[in-house]
Amino acid sequence: METKVIQKMLQMFLIFMLMVLPVNYSPAQETIQYSCSAQVYETFGDEMTDLFTKETDIKVETYVSSSNSAVNRLLRNLSDIASTTRAIHPEYYEYGYVQTPFCQDPLAVIANKSVKVDNISAAQLQSIFYKETTDWKAVGGAEGKIVVVVPGNKTGAFENFDRQVVPVRGIRYDFLAYQSTMVIRLVQNYPLSVSFIGYGTVQGSKDIRILKIDGLSPDQKGYPYYQVLSFVTSGEPSAPVRKFVDFIQSETGRKLIEKRGMKPISKTDGY
Repeated sequence: METKVIQKMLQMFLIFMLMVLPVNYSPAQETIQYSCSAQVYETFGDEMTDLFTKETDIKVETYVSSSNSAVNRLLRNLSDIASTTRAIHPEYYEYGYVQTPFCQDPLAVIANKSVKVDNISAAQLQSIFYKETTDWKAVGGAEGKIVVVVPGNKTGAFENFDRQVVPVRGIRYDFLAYQSTMVIRLVQNYPLSVSFIGYGTVQGSKDIRILKIDGLSPDQKGYPYYQVLSFVTSGEPSAPVRKFVDFIQSETGRKLIEKRGMKPISKTDGY
């Protein structure tokens, strides 16, 4: 009997304490699981997601991989949104997936600082990556064997360059990097080497020479090679994901893109 009385008193005490003590209810922070193309990540780093979180208080957890892997993670429901540098397969649209382009990124041709060439023609570029032209002397430089380094053949950069520059016979190369962005480090450290990568990715890199094509640098109007960066979502995106897509298309997002030498794509550009 005494035990029951004590239990009852304890219950009443606990109820009283819950009624009088202040309770801070802090809802869990909204979080987006983001599978990010390596090129997109190297281009923006954490700046894009940090600015978004600061503006919206929505946290972004980022997983970096190739474009192909990023989209596959979305297909396996391992992320809420993916970014990619390649077009998704047409059948994905039938299953409700949506691709939203947000910028054009020129494909820059890069060379080691030891290469004494600033400009080549489109035909010379094609010949180099067909490995028909194998010495820098043939394109106006000092004598030296051209070393061709390319991103992994499953990356968006490889597929975009292959389709636009060497569509008939495909790229021939000496070294293949695992990830697209690894070519920057390889070209920096390998004399007489040449490669390609998104212009936004290579901004600010040291010991790299960016070659002009037919007199045009990647940031000039009329430059012939580029890739499109885009988001991919499954069906109608959740409110946080929608805010993330809208953010990169906002004035803040556009300035972020332009700062890196790329061209923003708006909803009215017809992509």
